[in-house]
Amino acid sequence: KIYSVIGHDLKTPLTSILGVTDLMLDDIEASNRDGVKAENLKIIHQASLKMSDLLKDLLNWAHLQTGDLSLKRESFVINKTVNDTIDLLEISADQKDIAIQLSSEKPFTVNADKQLVATIIRNFISNAIKFSNEGDTVAISLSSDEQQWQLSVKDQGVGMSEATQQKLFDDEDHPS
Repeated sequence: KIYSVIGHDLKTPLTSILGVTDLMLDDIEASNRDGVKAENLKIIHQASLKMSDLLKDLLNWAHLQTGDLSLKRESFVINKTVNDTIDLLEISADQKDIAIQLSSEKPFTVNADKQLVATIIRNFISNAIKFSNEGDTVAISLSSDEQQWQLSVKDQGVGMSEATQQKLFDDEDHPS
């Protein structure tokens, strides 16, 4: 419950930061001046968006722990979700001089919990950036057939040992 309370308490100031930076960016872009300020403001805005997404993840996790998480299925274009995630993480990638390459079929619609899918995609891409070396490339592929869609995120990081991979999926090591 403490995670839920903290999460909700953090939402209000974070929403204010996002709103003000969004208004300031609109003002700077409309007047077409102060490129350095605009770039710094974009970094603040992107960091706030990332923090907001992490906060949503924390709240979802808290709900999951209390058995209060329900799936909210909806139809949405998965390609847009992937592109939005890449845009969100672009500054992190740029700071490490990491190129992000996306190969994607034509846009297609999926029926799933959009927030949950976006969280998973963000975690995959964020981890690929985090564990890549400077100058590496993160390759993202999105494809589909009549029955399913597939997202592949490939990086050039060191990877995990097979034992570590097994621990990730071992229920005994994770409290429920």
